[in-house]
Amino acid sequence: GLRTLCVANKIITNEFWEAWDQKYQEAAASIEERDSKIASCAEEIETELNLLGITAIEDKLQEGVPETIEMLTDAGIKVFMITGDKQETAISIAISCNLIQDTHSLMVCNESTKEDAQKKLCKFLKDCDE
Repeated sequence: GLRTLCVANKIITNEFWEAWDQKYQEAAASIEERDSKIASCAEEIETELNLLGITAIEDKLQEGVPETIEMLTDAGIKVFMITGDKQETAISIAISCNLIQDTHSLMVCNESTKEDAQKKLCKFLKDCDE
């Protein structure tokens, strides 16, 4: 896949910057709802931008990753992938590094509670033993 970066600018007044920066610093220091407060600040400033350019670089696997995973699985070692990437990105990487040869063996856990995630993972482990 490609990792992309958009470069843009926006001319703002000193007054706008100072007010926005104060709000952002408070959001960043917030203990409650920090992520949503920061997102709100970002949304406020990231509007009406002038697009200057876009770059993209190919995000390649490190050399030897597919072969290493193949050796591990050939040796009977179960390999699991746990990631913070977007689900589509993670699946694409897993396919490109030969972690998944057959999409029917794919196990995805998108549970929203600890208890549901534990149940799902226990089911996965049981399925692996079969």
